[in-house]
Amino acid sequence: MSRLRGWTPFRAGWVDGAMSVDWCHLGERRLTDPFFYETVALAIGHPFNAAFRQRIPADDLRHLSAGLAPTGFVFHTARCGSTLCAQTLAADPANVVVSEGMPVRAMLEAPRQVPVAQDRADSWLMGILNALARPRFPGEARFFVKFMAADVLDIGWIARLYPTVPWLFLYRAPLEILASQRRRGGADTSPGAIPPERLGLSLEAAFTMPRAAYQLTVLAALGRAALDQAASDEAARRPGRGLFLRYDDLPGALLDRVPAHFGFTPCAAACEAMAAATRRHAKAPGTLFTPEGAAKRQEAAPWAEAAQTIAGPVFAALDAARHGGRSGHGTG
Repeated sequence: MSRLRGWTPFRAGWVDGAMSVDWCHLGERRLTDPFFYETVALAIGHPFNAAFRQRIPADDLRHLSAGLAPTGFVFHTARCGSTLCAQTLAADPANVVVSEGMPVRAMLEAPRQVPVAQDRADSWLMGILNALARPRFPGEARFFVKFMAADVLDIGWIARLYPTVPWLFLYRAPLEILASQRRRGGADTSPGAIPPERLGLSLEAAFTMPRAAYQLTVLAALGRAALDQAASDEAARRPGRGLFLRYDDLPGALLDRVPAHFGFTPCAAACEAMAAATRRHAKAPGTLFTPEGAAKRQEAAPWAEAAQTIAGPVFAALDAARHGGRSGHGTG
């Protein structure tokens, strides 16, 4: 597999009945864009990639050289500062940060699309993470994955494969998330994006309930999954492996609590770069960030009662976990 040295997997999917992985060469581009697909989009049109694109069966991922061991995983509810977290981590050149990599989602979804033996699905997921973790630049020493929002529903699977890797769950006041989602819908909060049964809904309910109620149901399910994993970690005598942070904790926590939780201390130059990243708009790094939480709460005020009924108990439990309470209680 030496021909793939320096290449990055950018897509995975079923081709002629087999799970396959496509690769592109990113050249001198580090994974510093807000999202993985943005870096890929800048490279994929290069004539070299058009002419020499590589494809391998997912089963062959196990033959790749070893990449960096995962340093930390970031889970979230979306629209809660997770992209800022990824951008801040990526500002340290010692960190390889995959922000919502499409091949990772493909491997998580694969066994729900076609019957696959669990050990084979495990091999694919670990193989794609290892492929993404292979260093391409001198000095890269740590590997982080910011998963897509709905991926936290698979946190139990991920944690089973990586039982010692610390993880972080970011969330935000439900009304603020709802306002953002209603301005521009997220991929994971559109009916059908998540199998309804994973949300405790029937197919009919998922497509007929009010949009805001559905989005709030998704938020509650994401938070509940993180809480359940924290309770599982505690039962397995791994307390503290998960860190719960609210949007209000940012950006300060990104410069102290997050590095400490993930077990690293950035050098002085990296600290400066990370601090600069926290001042920028995460999804538009060329502009400065402007807080708009109050405006979002006012915008979503008509759904305050629904938010409290559907997501309130789960988010209260998240707040308790954030403050060191019993995270597995009160989630409904």
